[in-house]
Amino acid sequence: MLKTYEPDSLCRPELLSFSGWTISFWAGSINMIASFSILFSRVSHMTGPTSDLSRFLGSDIQMALFMGLILISFVFGAYMAAVMARTFKVTINLMLSTLPVFLSVLLLLTNHPLLAGGGNHLFAILLPLGMGWQNGATSQCKIGRTTHVTGDITDIGLAIAQGDWTKARYFSVKFSGHVIGGMTGLFLMGFNGALALLVSASGIVLTGLAINAFDYQHQLSKQRTADRVPSAEPVFAEMLTAKAE
Repeated sequence: MLKTYEPDSLCRPELLSFSGWTISFWAGSINMIASFSILFSRVSHMTGPTSDLSRFLGSDIQMALFMGLILISFVFGAYMAAVMARTFKVTINLMLSTLPVFLSVLLLLTNHPLLAGGGNHLFAILLPLGMGWQNGATSQCKIGRTTHVTGDITDIGLAIAQGDWTKARYFSVKFSGHVIGGMTGLFLMGFNGALALLVSASGIVLTGLAINAFDYQHQLSKQRTADRVPSAEPVFAEMLTAKAE
């Protein structure tokens, strides 16, 4: 079992919904930007690249290898999330997942020589790496999957069938985050693909900082409550002493 440092405040439904919606929102944005402006392939869910891998294996080995690179990068991102979870809490792990995306932004803004020729292969490594890392980080806590919606849509149906409206609402909230995030990404990339990625990655970092801030307030509230409740230990000690006498 992986050890995960999860913020206690995620037990609060409103913060869990905020976290799930916001992180899914930015993942939807990044996927849209990558799919139609930079890489022209999905990077936040692997069903598309897997279908393309099947499509190209018998006809275009170069494209098949390209899709394989996307899949391997996503897997390695999830691996990194698991490794980092041994040391860092979920919010830090989430913010670390943006490093490959920020590196992609830097390469685009500087028009780096590495992008000449086979530059797309760099993005086929960096962007799925970041998305796999994000999904791995949130999958190890109450937030759950945040980079794709197939599981969430399935869970909506299961929750409705079981009459569990709390779960149905939560998964619906995350789904709406993806949809609106995709629309936002489409809007942002109309200005500039690199800046759109920058805004989206920065949004994930800000979300992590916001969760940390809420968690800090939650811990303070718990401490104040604990300070107001008198300890029962002195009472038990007096009872034991009286009984001994």
